Amino acid sequence: MIAGGRRIGNIEIHRVLEMVMPFDRRTFFPDTSDEAWLPYRSWLEPDALDPKTDALQFPMQSYVVRTAHHTVLIDTCVGNHKERPKRPPWHLKTDDTYLRGLAALGIAPEEIDYVFCT
Repeated sequence: MIAGGRRIGNIEIHRVLEMVMPFDRRTFFPDTSDEAWLPYRSWLEPDALDPKTDALQFPMQSYVVRTAHHTVLIDTCVGNHKERPKRPPWHLKTDDTYLRGLAALGIAPEEIDYVFCT
């Protein structure tokens, strides 16, 4: 089950994407001029920097690391049912996007042995 993931020796690493959240580039990096971005736009666009809106695209994601003995979830802890009033897309989320992402990898929540919150 390595399709879409990475293997390092006997360890498999898979990304589980929960959402991509845009952030205004000028607000996030207020001291960086438009000219300073020019050398980087070619590899940032379109995945990390939307050329139409000029917004940075930040993925909210976690990683599942499978070893011969354990399945470890490295989690950013955005998740559902959390009070995040200053971040409306995160505030009291109730969707099943994350669980569907795990299922697409063939992983049930009860198969996870450890959760490492970042």
